[in-house]
Amino acid sequence: MGTAAVKASCDLINKVEEEYAAFTAITTNGDALPNGPIIYDKVVSNVGKAYSAGVPVFSNIQFWVYKSKDEFVAFTALTTNGNALTNDPIKYDNIVTNIGKAYSSTSGIIRAPITGTYSISCSLMGHHTNTIWANLYHNGKQIVRLYTKAGNRLEVTSHTVFLTLVESDEVWVQGTAGRKLYAIEPYNQFSGALIRNGDFMC
Repeated sequence: MGTAAVKASCDLINKVEEEYAAFTAITTNGDALPNGPIIYDKVVSNVGKAYSAGVPVFSNIQFWVYKSKDEFVAFTALTTNGNALTNDPIKYDNIVTNIGKAYSSTSGIIRAPITGTYSISCSLMGHHTNTIWANLYHNGKQIVRLYTKAGNRLEVTSHTVFLTLVESDEVWVQGTAGRKLYAIEPYNQFSGALIRNGDFMC
């Protein structure tokens, strides 16, 4: 490849990186809601620097690039297990899709096969008499918490986050030990997808 072609390739990669944005932010403010935008002050990830915690608006566009099929990761799994939760990751045993084999139904853990930015989501519904707290963990660090309250009214709680994962990083969901999920119907799911490979270098 000639010098001009290499430079053109690098310019394209730089343009892709400039036009890529993905962020997750959490609010830690328990005050009354304002009349304006909610301030999400705790920034978890901010690829492309599109989000400002001080000015709660975002801009930029997403530009997704995959160099080969081997670098695509996407999974969705459901749990059919209504037994009591333990102090281990929730095992979502019914795999709907698992492209890239990042998710293990045996362990309940996502292990990133590729460094990059991932979209991760989970939902939770407790059995009628069970109040459940659950945490989404990244390498043992709590990222977000889910809560569903016991009672006659069935409630589903969910979160979606963007995480920058390094190859072999682990993500999982863990709930209140001894409590039971409502697993008769497909309310409890764990999903993720690689939205941008991190291996862009010139």
